[in-house]
Amino acid sequence: MIGGLISRLKAEKALKESEEKFRNIVESSPMGIFMLQQDSNGHIIIGDYNTAADNILGIDTSRLIGIRVEQAFPSTVGTGLLENLKNVMNTGKSWHANKV
Repeated sequence: MIGGLISRLKAEKALKESEEKFRNIVESSPMGIFMLQQDSNGHIIIGDYNTAADNILGIDTSRLIGIRVEQAFPSTVGTGLLENLKNVMNTGKSWHANKV
């Protein structure tokens, strides 16, 4: 019983360290990054962002948290982007955009 508790605490610590490392990488990136998630209706919504997104877009992107991607960025509608993102989220398979 104690061994199981110790294992769980170690796993929780490792997870926290991994999350902090990921957050640091995203936050230090010069590229604007949005972390997306699906809501209970399957819509893709903006869950988080990095400060580079603010700088690149020139807006306070915190107001986009919880907003559907197509509402925040109407130009994505009809491009196939949302369908591809949903496929990635639902299958875990990667997707690469073709160069234009």
